[in-house]
Amino acid sequence: MAAKKIKQKQSSLEVKMVSIGSIKQYENNPRINDQAVDAVAESIKAFGFRQPIVVDKKSIIIVGHTRYKAALRLGMKEVPVHVAALSAAEAKAYRLVDNKTNEGSKWNPELLEVELDGLKELEFDLTSIGFDDSLPTVLPDNMIEIEQELRPFKTVHILVSVPLSKSGACDVLQAIESIADKYGAVIRHASN
Repeated sequence: MAAKKIKQKQSSLEVKMVSIGSIKQYENNPRINDQAVDAVAESIKAFGFRQPIVVDKKSIIIVGHTRYKAALRLGMKEVPVHVAALSAAEAKAYRLVDNKTNEGSKWNPELLEVELDGLKELEFDLTSIGFDDSLPTVLPDNMIEIEQELRPFKTVHILVSVPLSKSGACDVLQAIESIADKYGAVIRHASN
């Protein structure tokens, strides 16, 4: 059976305020997002609800699970919702691609530093948007390349030779531990 090709859809974006109690989470949502709920709640408090939750005609979430959980945490009674006219297959695909496409983006460290410095000059609290006050948290762009290079070795010594914030170091260590777990390797931590 040939795979169904994606056709470009033209649609209007109608958003309406809906009771949060009428929305249902998609029970097979493969995205683990609980660790992001607090940050999204803080963003909603600071900037308002700027992206609607997208649901199907049965009010089951297609995209926006984290925004939904954040709104619940904030005690919101109504949230902005867009009802998407998608087939079952399109809704399933959209659920996945909405999250998958985020994996393809990365930070430009130099421009990120400029933006963060600009916010510091405006006396903006960087921690309120998930950034450390010291150095930006940026994982190496080539973490997948690193994984490919490490795979054949039983023992690997890794030296991080750039200054990292505490959260940045944790992110790098977590990424390395994930690769090690994948291949059954053991990590020994050393610090000075």
